[in-house]
Amino acid sequence: MKPILIIPTYVCGNIQQENTGVLNTYDHMTALDRPGELMRCLKSIQDLEEKAPIAILVVSEKGVEEEALDKIRLEASCFPDLDITVIGAPEEEALHGRMLQMGIGDFVHGIRLSGYGPSKNLGLVYAAAMGYTAAVFIDDDEIIDDPDFIEKSCYGLGMLTQNEIPILIKTGYYLDASGSYFAKDSHKWYNRFWRQHQGFNEWIDSAMHGPRLSSSNTAYGGCLALHREAFKRVSFDPWIPRGEDLDFLLNVRMYGSEVWFDNMWSLRHLPPPTAKAESRRFTQDIYRWMYEQRKLEFSTMQIDLLQVTPRSLYPYPGPFLESSVNFNITMTAVLRSIARAGQRRGYFKAAMSARKAAKDYAKENCSEYFSFQRRWPEVLALLEEDIALKGVFENAAVAPLTPEEIEELQLDMSRPDPYTAFRDGGAYEDVVFDVVEGDEEPRAVYADSDEEKAARRDGHAVSWDIEALEAEPPVEPPAREASETYAEPTALRVDDVVEAPRDEIPLDPQSRRDALKKSPFEDVLRQYEERTGDGGDE
Repeated sequence: MKPILIIPTYVCGNIQQENTGVLNTYDHMTALDRPGELMRCLKSIQDLEEKAPIAILVVSEKGVEEEALDKIRLEASCFPDLDITVIGAPEEEALHGRMLQMGIGDFVHGIRLSGYGPSKNLGLVYAAAMGYTAAVFIDDDEIIDDPDFIEKSCYGLGMLTQNEIPILIKTGYYLDASGSYFAKDSHKWYNRFWRQHQGFNEWIDSAMHGPRLSSSNTAYGGCLALHREAFKRVSFDPWIPRGEDLDFLLNVRMYGSEVWFDNMWSLRHLPPPTAKAESRRFTQDIYRWMYEQRKLEFSTMQIDLLQVTPRSLYPYPGPFLESSVNFNITMTAVLRSIARAGQRRGYFKAAMSARKAAKDYAKENCSEYFSFQRRWPEVLALLEEDIALKGVFENAAVAPLTPEEIEELQLDMSRPDPYTAFRDGGAYEDVVFDVVEGDEEPRAVYADSDEEKAARRDGHAVSWDIEALEAEPPVEPPAREASETYAEPTALRVDDVVEAPRDEIPLDPQSRRDALKKSPFEDVLRQYEERTGDGGDE
């Protein structure tokens, strides 16, 4: 396999803009004058024994595109041992220019450095044009502390299940600072109708104690691997406000394939503090779940799609894909507006105007993805073969700085990552742990000045109970024999893969193969049938 690591990074001006639209609001953005998390992520990759080329996608606010690109290129150039390409506004403009020349200019809105879905689609275009056989997405607020991360990312890709179904897409999972893969569940009375974490924890607990690979109910966008035969056929949805990873799983199922969960492939997720209000994040969730519910409803009327029912995705995310999500949204917004005094106005707005606007948005756009997706294989095939576009991407490669140049720039690369600070009991005085309203766990941040440190310690920050957390040992996946850890040369072990039964997709081999033959994956199946005795792509 020839994988490429794709890392989207989000940059804003020194003061982040407000009201940027539902599709251009991100969980966190790095200000131009702040260090951010990207260098910490790159340093963890640099420490790996086995490395892979890296493509960084610079998603920035309007008006700061040039400064954002300069910032990220400078940070990337400090890692001479890494093969890094930085894709910013100039590369996006060149790509769109080529698309106009090819007569596919109406497609540019779905392949651009704006929004979660479109930016990842641009990453897939890069992977295809540069000839990579696997695209591995990670996020800039993560660190990789598993020395076999790259090898594990390709485990199973291009191989077959015992029912001779190709494994083309898989997801790993996140560990938090305490080493747990469970979401922090909140049992507050005002979350009675919004048990998102409870359902997720029930699902992942089962998946972690099953075989290494199993049919997945969810996807982690920051730990996601796509074989080229998958990303050449299925795209990310440009109209999804957030949760593009889970949405991608739904798309893949509709088009006859599967996302697999690998319970031995993980990294550590250490999100920074964010100024985004809890009610704004909930508003995005309103748009997300109402859009998903309407999109699944619309898909049932398409004769070329396999049906995906909410019941097939229990315990998570099934309940959030049913029609009852509208009622649950209203009740949660009302209850939180009562309980959260500081966010009362935002939740009241979410319960009233935002809910109606989200319903209208879902109704207007639920069919758009299917028109976009039908043309995706054709468009990507054109871009994949374009020599001029490949030259644009090649010229975006970063020239590394020398150690002397890095020292002259006085970039501070000595700061410990927050996980190290946490495990050492907060030994580093420039690292504090903030509790951001709405987050289920504190986030580690740096305090740059003595005044800032003092301000945080005087009431603007809440420290973790380090002793209490350390008393709970990190949760580890079940132990396995060495022979079960890696794939055989041509096929996976039969007992190492499980396909989850689903009412709408038959499990017997012939019926499942017939279903695949009606999907974009038809020629993938044919390739496997022709390659007798060879179950994978190396």
